Order: sequence, then structure tokens, then C-alpha cells
Amino acid sequence: MSQDDQRPPFGPGQPNQPGQPGQAGQPGQQGGPPPGQHYGAPQQGGYPPQQPPQGPPQGPPPQHYGPPSQGGYPPQQPPQGPPPGQHYGAPQQGGYPPPPQGPGGPGGPGEGGLPPGTPWRPGPGAGQPYPQRKRSRLPIIILAAVLVVLVGGGGAFAFNLLSGGGTQPQQVLPSNALGYVRIDLDPSAGQKVAMLDFARKFPELSKKIGQDNDLKKAMFESAKAEDKDLAKLDYAKDIEPWIGDRAGAAIMPPADGEKEPGGIVALQVKDEEKARVGLEKLRAASESGKKDPSGIAFLDGYAILAESQGQADAAVAAAGKSPLGNEEQFKADFKAIGDDGIFSFWVHMGRLATVGASTQELPEGASAESLAALKDFRYAGVVRFDGNYVELASQSFGLKVPVVKDTVPVRLGDLPDSTVGALSISGLGDGVAQAWPNLLETAKKAGFDAQLQAYLSMAEDQYGLKLPADLQTLFGKNFTLAADGGSISKNQPIPEFGAKIQTDVQKAEDVFGIVEKAVADTGEVELSLAKAKTSDSFIVATSQKYADTLAAGGKLGSSEAFKLAVPNADKATFAMFADLDKLEPLYIERMPEEQRANVEVLRSIGMSGTQTSDGNGTFTVRVVVK
Repeated sequence: MSQDDQRPPFGPGQPNQPGQPGQAGQPGQQGGPPPGQHYGAPQQGGYPPQQPPQGPPQGPPPQHYGPPSQGGYPPQQPPQGPPPGQHYGAPQQGGYPPPPQGPGGPGGPGEGGLPPGTPWRPGPGAGQPYPQRKRSRLPIIILAAVLVVLVGGGGAFAFNLLSGGGTQPQQVLPSNALGYVRIDLDPSAGQKVAMLDFARKFPELSKKIGQDNDLKKAMFESAKAEDKDLAKLDYAKDIEPWIGDRAGAAIMPPADGEKEPGGIVALQVKDEEKARVGLEKLRAASESGKKDPSGIAFLDGYAILAESQGQADAAVAAAGKSPLGNEEQFKADFKAIGDDGIFSFWVHMGRLATVGASTQELPEGASAESLAALKDFRYAGVVRFDGNYVELASQSFGLKVPVVKDTVPVRLGDLPDSTVGALSISGLGDGVAQAWPNLLETAKKAGFDAQLQAYLSMAEDQYGLKLPADLQTLFGKNFTLAADGGSISKNQPIPEFGAKIQTDVQKAEDVFGIVEKAVADTGEVELSLAKAKTSDSFIVATSQKYADTLAAGGKLGSSEAFKLAVPNADKATFAMFADLDKLEPLYIERMPEEQRANVEVLRSIGMSGTQTSDGNGTFTVRVVVK
């Protein structure tokens, strides 16, 4: 690390003798600026010029730098994807495939839900989000800068394949962060080659590879077109000379006097002094008339952007002493999943739960015990490329909840070769039985206890159903729902469906017969399903032909489309698969001609997850191309 990189954020400091480095200490310390003053440029001695760059006449005093914004703040919630209008998932438009917005299901707690038995989801409870800040929106320059990093430059993927080192954003953000997201267009050489191979599969992107198409400029010009305040800025002069390839954002605990989490953005810069000038111009343009400008400080090749100068300076001081990248849980979590992709995230759900509990009333049903179970709960993920697919690999850590024991692997690979889509969950029957007391307790607290008990009594007295035991039988050790691609045609776009349940076959057949009678007695729904069985599985389907096909099984697991889309299928306890090639005839002719070639590249989509004995697990999503 150079001496320039090691020095603290610039401050007015004390004048130096020519040829000596400036003494820019912390505010309030000897050699540093007085409290309340902000870091500016160091003086002579091999460092940047003595005078800070001059901003527009209407801007604040030159020594008070801040990133332009609309008075806004970095996001309060873990990043959910690109800003409106920008797409990760449209490679033909120069983007990257999206990270899921929260994988759920067994083995992968997320926005879709936690593993069975999780007592309480952290964060805003009962559908009540954190109160909105009554302040301005996200700074336009922070948004523009992050978008610039997202799309790269000098051609969609024409970058130096030999680099990939250097400081990561987690090294310049504080260790007490509640959550973190990182975008890195300068990953390892292997990842760059894989991303290049993946991009070449899409005709639209293939045309741009190697061409001098500056997408950074295109994105900035697009932002200018939507915001008249940026009209006087020039990309080549004000942006391109300093913008880097990495960006990170951290969700931080509430600042003093605040009730909600805040945020900090770390934006890599190639030239600190040029970044000062460019960011000052952008700040002046987008924050015209704003009383309290947002803040900026510099640390180890990054511009640290915050909602105020005090918070930017405090973040730099905190990260200098204890960076997030050195936090033990953070390091351990990314060591487990491998932080070698272009996009990664990390959320400390326990810390978020604690903040939620301290700033608002707990959701109904939440308790000190449920908070204790989430104390060390974290969730991390990374987006990686392969020449044949892009994947999001994620994992949970530190979750202490009851788990379903003795689960069996999913059985998607044993489905017929004609399968167009399937979903398989293991341990669902045992999970329902295990969660039954909690369901009854929840109904009681909600005031539905009397009605529910009446229905349960009628089901047992009139039909002989014993709950939850009969539900446990119907869902079984493994429950697989499948659709038959061989039954799809232009005249018949809806495929045949069926369920294959690994369970006590005779009990399942008896219970299903009772359910059919109960449904028929209502007179409202006609339930007419074909049935079949094997030595360990009970099958129901929309036709007898497909029921028999499911019973016969097949070798779906040996197909290349399946093997690439569903990793570790033989160990997964949750999995999904969709064969896009088999679905393609249903929609390809209706698409505009210019889009067909890019859509035809898509081959399959899959996901798989595992659950460990302590309630944690892994979750992977893949999009496969031809």
C-alpha cells in the first residue's frame, strides 16, 4: 500500500515545509483540524495541491466536500436489486443476471421465508416497515456512480483480464454494519473469462464485446437526460477520469438521535484529487439549495459517501480502526461461501432484529426467546459466472431453530425425461407435524381457535381424518410436484401435472380417498385425479397416462440441462427445475424478432438447497445457457 493510500482523510492540518508530507490528524487531535472542520487537501510535500478544488459559486465552502445527492441517503434495507429501470437480468441489454430477492424454503432463509420452525423473522414485523425518513431522496450522484460501476466501461466486458487484486469495499466500511452489498467488476481473472464466455452466448452482447462502447458514459448520459441539474456536466471531463470498478454499501445502526438505520456507500476511485473535483461538481449540481450537504471522505482508494460530513468522517475513523472485512463472523461466512464473484451480500439478521426491537414494538408473537434464537443469525451470498451458467450461491449461519431430522434427498433426478418443470421438498410432512402446535397457538391468539377446533372435530368425527398425522402422511418424507413437457403443444399449452409422494403408500391412499369424499360432499369442487403407486411412493396426476409415467420414472438427472441447473441434487433437501427449451415453443413466436435470439440462448433454470442439523443451510440458484 502506498503512502498516499495509508494517509488519513485530508484535512486542512498545519502548514508544512516544502517537501514534507502534510500532518492531517483526526479532528480534535494535535496536527488535525479543529472539531467541526472537515478534511480537505493535504499541503505540500509530494501530496496533492495546497488548495482544495474550487466548486461552483453556489456550493459550500471549498473545504467541505460532500457527494452530490438529492439530500438522500443510502438505502435503509438490504439492497434488493438494481435501481428502477436498470436490469441485472437482461444480458442482452448490457446487464447481468439478477440475484434473487430472497430465496426461501428449507435450507435457505430469505425473503421467501425461513426454514421450518423459525420463531420470528427479523426486521419490520407484521408487515410494518421501518418509518420512512422525512428527508430527501437518494443522492443522484451516488445512484449514478453505482450504476456506472455496474455496467463497466470500454466495451461491455473488455477489461484487463490480469488484474483482480486491490482493496475491497469491506475494508473501508465499519465492522458494526447491519448489512453489506458489494459490486466488483474487477474480480479474479477466471471469473472475468467466465463472464466473457457467458456474455458471448447472447448475440446482442456478443456484438459489443471488444468494441469501444463506453457504457459508463451511456449510463451517465441517461442520468443527465432525466435530471436537468446534471446538464452542465461532461462525462469525459467530470466522471471518467476518476471512477473505479468497485462499490459497496453498508446498512448502519441508527446514528445518535435517529431511530432508523442509515447507510454509507464506498465508491472506488482511480484518482482521489480528480474524484474530489468531480464529486464536488456533482454535489453542487444535485444539491443546489440544500442546507446541509451530504458528506464525503476518502480512505484507501475509496470515496466514502454519507448523509452528512460528520457521518462520513466518523465512518472513515471507525473503518480505519475496525473494518468490516476484519470482523470475525464476516470473514468466516465469506470463507465458507467464497467471495470470488462480481456481486456479493451479507446481512446480520440478528443485529437487524435488535435494531427493530429497540425502535418499534415487537411483532405479535415475538418474544425475548425468539430474538435470542436470531442473535447470531447471518445470511451471505455471492453471484458467480461459468461459461454455461450464472449462479447465486448463498448460505445461512448462526440460526438456532428446531429442524426436521432424518430428511431424505430430493428425487428430481428420477423423474421422466419429458419433465418440463418440477419442485421437490423433503421433510415437508414431518415439518407440518412439528409446526402444528405453533399453528394452533397462532390461531388461538388471532381469535380463530373456536372455528378451527370446530373444523378439526368435524373432520375427525364425520370423515375420520386425524390431524396432523394424516397431513404428515400426505406430504410424506419427500413431496415432488412435476409437469410433463410431452403433453404441451400450441393447441394444448397447459401440461399434465402430477405429485409423487414418498410415504406410507397404503395410508396415503386411504387418506386421499377420505379427502376426495370430503371435497365431493361440499358440492363446490370436483376432485377427479388419477392414481398410481410404487413400492414407496403414492402418485396422483391429472391423467392416468401421466400417473403411470411418473410411476415408471426416468433419467431426468442424467440430462445436461438438469445437471448444470441443479447442483448437488443427490444431497439437496429442496430443489426446483425448469426446462426452458421445452417451454420455448409456447412463447417464442410471440416475441419481437429482435429479442428471440437472446431468449433462445436460455436453456434451463434450477435451484437447490440443503439444511444442516443446526437449522442452517445452503441455497443455490442457476440460470443455464446453451
